[in-house]
This record gives sequence, structure tokens and C-alpha cells, in this order.
Amino acid sequence: LREACLQVLGARRSAAQPRSAPASAGVAEEVAAANMELGAQLAEVRRCHLEHHEREEHEAAQLASAFEACRAELASVQAEFQGLALLFEKERRSHAELRHMQRELEQRRIQRQRAEAAAASTSVGQCALPPQDDVVATLPPPQREGADTLTIMPGGPAVDTVVADVPAGQPCAE
Repeated sequence: LREACLQVLGARRSAAQPRSAPASAGVAEEVAAANMELGAQLAEVRRCHLEHHEREEHEAAQLASAFEACRAELASVQAEFQGLALLFEKERRSHAELRHMQRELEQRRIQRQRAEAAAASTSVGQCALPPQDDVVATLPPPQREGADTLTIMPGGPAVDTVVADVPAGQPCAE
């Protein structure tokens, strides 16, 4: 260990001793040139680093601006979507109601056509009625002269429509 320390100290002492004038002048010039070159390279590295940093800051600002624009557009589109969803639901309900009303009207039309057909072709014992499952009742003869029976058809929830009363012995009108 002592020997290693002595060698290091000896090397330092020899480096600290002045050299000859011509050799130290050349080294000093080389050191000065290297120092200038390193300074120039260091300045170039700093300039490049600063430009890179400024470019990244500019790109980050542009990205933040674009992000905020996208957020605003998203909020607008979401509001528009909610409005359209409400309109769609309203139209769907309206369509369902209209479809229900159309079915009811179609049922009434069919009942009216059956009633008209039955009235046109019904007479006691002479006309055959078309097969209908919805004929509710045949009432006893009414109190008027010449009529034998009344046939009742359903007119909705309550039976209230008289289809025909045909005088006995008259032919059916077809």
C-alpha cells in the first residue's frame, strides 16, 4: 500500500514540475484549441437542447389546444345525441300509439263490414249467415209485427249493435 501511494505521489510531483518552454507552449496551444473546440461543441449541444425543448413545448401546447377542442366537440355531440334520443323515444311512443289506434280502427271496420253483410243477407230460415265466431245472441222476437228475430253482434266491450231484423218470409238481399 505504501509503495502504491509513493508511486502516485511521485507521478504528481513530476507532472507539477515545469517543462521546457517549447514543449509547454505547444501543449498550452493544444489545450487552448481543445478548450475552444469543447466550448463550441458544448454551446452547440446547449443550442440543440434548447431548440428541442422549445419544439416539445410548442407541440405540447398544440396537443393541449387540440385536446380541448375535442372535448368541446364531444360535449356538443353528446348534448345533440341526448336530444336525438329523446326525440326518438317520443317518436317511438307516438308510433306505438298510432299502431294501436290503427288496429282498433281495423277491428271496428271489420265488425262494421260483418254487420253490414249480416244485415244485407240475414232473414229467418231463408239466408245462411257466413260462419262467424263473434255472433253473440239471437233474441226472442221483438214486439213489432212481421219481425221474427234480432241478431246481436259485438260492438266493442259492450254488445249494443243490432245487425238485422228481417220480416218473416222475405228473401235475403244479396
